[in-house]
Formats: sequence, C-alpha cells, structure tokens
Amino acid sequence: MAEAIELDLNTTDVGQLDPRVKQSLIEIQSRQDKKDESTIPEAYTVPSYYEDDTLGADVLKKKYLAPWENHPWDLWERQANALASVEKTKTLQDKWKVKFFEALEDFKFVPGGRIMHGAGRDDITTTLNNCYVVAIQNDSVKSIYK
Repeated sequence: MAEAIELDLNTTDVGQLDPRVKQSLIEIQSRQDKKDESTIPEAYTVPSYYEDDTLGADVLKKKYLAPWENHPWDLWERQANALASVEKTKTLQDKWKVKFFEALEDFKFVPGGRIMHGAGRDDITTTLNNCYVVAIQNDSVKSIYK
C-alpha cells in the first residue's frame, strides 16, 4: 500500500511552476480561502470528533480528506454533493444532497474507501470502484494465482 506524503508547496517563485500545477494550486487555495469554518459544528471538527483517537484522525487526514478539507464535515459535504450531482435538476440535487448528507453524517453510512477518497474531487483522477473482477480459466486456487 502506498504511504501518504505531505509536500510543502509554499514557494515565492510561482513562475517556475508548470501552468497546470499552478492552476491546481490556485484552485485548491481558493477553495480553502472560501471555506467558513464557523459553519462546521464544533462536534464535527477533527479535535472534537476524534479526541484522543490519533489513529482515526490520522487515517481521515491522510487517506480521505481532500487538500482543501479539514474535518469530517467537509468530507460528508463533498460526498453528498458528488452523489447528488447525478440528479437531473437542481431541485432534485438539493433534495438528495440533504438525504445523502444525513446518511453520511457521523459515519452512519461509510462508503468504500475509494469513494470516500475520490467522490467529488476534480483535482485527481481515480476509480470509484472498490472491487475488481479478474477472469480465471478454471475454478481452482491454482488458476486464481496464475
């Protein structure tokens, strides 16, 4: 399994960055700047939600939160928006966003890891499938490992 790494992308000379990287960084920073932390209930901030559970907090931060997210609340909002986005009208999208958020809130429903990581993110390209089907020739343990 790949390990999460943290990159320090603070630079004073942004002129040297690839334009695509520069644009991505600007978009991420813009999302972070627009976020109003006061709208997140205190109970759903990482310090309050995880208290002494550093493992849970670390897994959330390293595997599931997008770069512009800071708390479980952000994750649930992103997932609810992504799931509701397939609805045909804005009214239906808004209705289903609320329903999906209610299911996701407080981890009452936990989607697969790839969905938690990738749903609603346009800064990465990833599959949302957690399971794969691989063809085998015969129904035996030996043929599975060929």
